[in-house]
Amino acid sequence: IESIYIPSTVIRIGESAFDSCGNLLTLEFADNINLFMIELGCFSHTAINYVEIPRSVKVIGWEAFRATRINTLVIPNTVALMQSYAFYLNENLVSLTFEEGFDALGTGMAAFGGCANLTQINFAQSMTYIGYEMFMECYSLREVTIPKNIRVIKGCAFIMCESLVTVNYASDSKLAIIENMAFEICPVYTEIYIPESVIYIDYSLLFADKVISWTVTFNSKFPPRCITNGNTMTNIEWVYVPAECYGNYAEYFWSIGFDVRLITYKPE
Repeated sequence: IESIYIPSTVIRIGESAFDSCGNLLTLEFADNINLFMIELGCFSHTAINYVEIPRSVKVIGWEAFRATRINTLVIPNTVALMQSYAFYLNENLVSLTFEEGFDALGTGMAAFGGCANLTQINFAQSMTYIGYEMFMECYSLREVTIPKNIRVIKGCAFIMCESLVTVNYASDSKLAIIENMAFEICPVYTEIYIPESVIYIDYSLLFADKVISWTVTFNSKFPPRCITNGNTMTNIEWVYVPAECYGNYAEYFWSIGFDVRLITYKPE
């Protein structure tokens, strides 16, 4: 099978329907299709290089498009549930766009994990959440811009993004929580900026996995609560904090065993 056309009468594509059809290159849906769900493994391990997900689709199942050859992808805002590993190991994927109005609250683990050549993520401003392991092992990703309405970056969201250098935040960011190992094993992400809105970070953002010295810049009046041990915070060159809040940070980091001599005023 090299080409498939899905007619408008289809409302559901069953589990593993075309799994491992290695010659399947073209997938086309009828314009007026009422397709509601693409189930587990439907198109996994195929040669499909492009897909336009119908706006009728509400659910993309577990491993639905695992290990295809898709190179650009748009997730429409009509998708409410994207299960774990939905687009896992799409090593040809370079560009990913979330349509405005989309939110990732219904996204399972590692939805885009292992997309080794992914270099561009266009987040929707409507998104409030980046899911667990959502972009793990995206080795070519160098820069991400977190939209202002993101409240939570879940655990391991960007783990092992080994080329990640820059994480940008909006000046009016609403980010509150960075969970465990969100940026673990990102060895060249060495200038870490913590938005003023953050109230909790897990130890991983301050964990000693950097191959060279690194800096952390805080912007809030009081230090975000951390679960960490100051003895693990090695290779830190400086921790920059607001000048008027130096005492708050020094007291807190001293309490977790961190060398407060490395805390200094935020550069202008």
